[in-house]
Amino acid sequence: MTVIGPSLSGAKLWIMGGNMHKVATGDGARRLEISARRQGEFRRSEHVRAVEVFEVTAVKERTHVEMERVEGVGLAIVCPQWVDHAAEVVNFVSRQVDNARMGRVPLNALLEKIDEVRTETRRKHGNHPVFEQGFIDTISLIDDARDVAVPFGYYHGDLTLCNVLCDCEKNPPWGVALIDFLDMVLPTPLFDIAKIRQDTERMWITLFTPEVDPVRLTAIDDIVLENFSSYDWWDPWYPVFDLLNLLRLLPYAPPGRVTDWITAELERDQ
Repeated sequence: MTVIGPSLSGAKLWIMGGNMHKVATGDGARRLEISARRQGEFRRSEHVRAVEVFEVTAVKERTHVEMERVEGVGLAIVCPQWVDHAAEVVNFVSRQVDNARMGRVPLNALLEKIDEVRTETRRKHGNHPVFEQGFIDTISLIDDARDVAVPFGYYHGDLTLCNVLCDCEKNPPWGVALIDFLDMVLPTPLFDIAKIRQDTERMWITLFTPEVDPVRLTAIDDIVLENFSSYDWWDPWYPVFDLLNLLRLLPYAPPGRVTDWITAELERDQ
């Protein structure tokens, strides 16, 4: 058995019998169970697939997941085919947007989620003025955007670049494989766009992978903007999902550089 260590979410990771194992307990157990089941239900979309899930065992407040071990690297790491892989991921999200149904955002559900995140944030960080202003700004943006329809349909939920594994050698030619799906309050691919840009525009990934080239992140971000920024929902609604995505990190953010980074990003927007 080879122990990899805890993930950013606190789950334990190790390799045994050639497969990857992941265990979460307490509050994280239910999240891991939902994530693994969504990952296991994913159906291949052209060159994008999910890492195969073999077994999910959930007992009380403990979830154990066994999945295939993929020999790949994150999209932002040096890889000769990174442009192709970035396009595959963006095209995957674009297909979800194209296949989505348009509709108005159910405001009550969204506002209840914001209130839940704000309560959890206050419990962990107190009434931090920058965080409090972030919640106020989010609600104000929602009020301005409320009459504009958004796409509802399939989404990954945590589509950061670390959750996109790439086959750099194209042998076998599986393209990209997705891991760590997440259940969100609303079924919309806008969450996936916000998650990608958490890395490509806000450069979150450089906190944990300093060798990532910011120029490459900006190039991927340009591909994202080229594909999505002309939609009618972009200007009114993307800032909402972008800001909410930042705020959702706060209940899980430990004191120190992660919380400091979120604070700096919120201050930049205010």
